[in-house]
Amino acid sequence: MVNWELMRVIEDKGLKKKKVAERSGMSPVRFSQLIHGYVEPNRDEKRRIAKALKRPQRELFGEAVAR
Repeated sequence: MVNWELMRVIEDKGLKKKKVAERSGMSPVRFSQLIHGYVEPNRDEKRRIAKALKRPQRELFGEAVAR
């Protein structure tokens, strides 16, 4: 399932998906697969994406986050 919230935050910040992928330490292909729901992000990927966007994981992924 497409992560519309993640796409909205990227757009609101005026960023390109490729830039967020780089900031998150992953390939643009992997990042695209995550956004479009082809693969599920693991805990570390969620943390890195949230950090790159300076937003809480809960906001981006809509779930309780294990610590």
